[in-house]
Amino acid sequence: KLHLAGKCPSYGCPIYPVEMSNLNSTSKDSLIVSSNHIMITHMSNRKPPVNQDRIIMIPSFAAENSKIDDNNNFFIGLFDGHDDQGHEIASYASKEIPAQIASKLHHQDKSPTPNEMTQTITETFRNVDANAPFIGGGCTAMTVIKIGSTLYLANTGDST
Repeated sequence: KLHLAGKCPSYGCPIYPVEMSNLNSTSKDSLIVSSNHIMITHMSNRKPPVNQDRIIMIPSFAAENSKIDDNNNFFIGLFDGHDDQGHEIASYASKEIPAQIASKLHHQDKSPTPNEMTQTITETFRNVDANAPFIGGGCTAMTVIKIGSTLYLANTGDST
């Protein structure tokens, strides 16, 4: 039912949305990610049609093998690819951003302070941007990360 990424990385098991064009009248339940979440995406009208956007949800983000032991943590990311290879950049960012944030969190002795988390997110966004393959595309990134009782919202990029 869920579109999982196969073998889960140490920071959590990503869930990917269903592509709208792959739905049929009998598969409406495949939209349900959990009792509180539904995710769906849709391809652009480019020729050939390609979905340049990536959405990822990681329940229990960074809880395994971490001092931040809260199974209610989560990571949600929306990556809006643009230009000819935007889907490739959005794919890259949707994998690298949560992996790099989780890696930094795993090296901490305690839950991060808001300032530490802000620095972690900022450094990660800058690093992913600097190391993204230059292939004629880009993406806007928006993330919502819950660590403990705090939500962190971050975005970067411009789709225009």
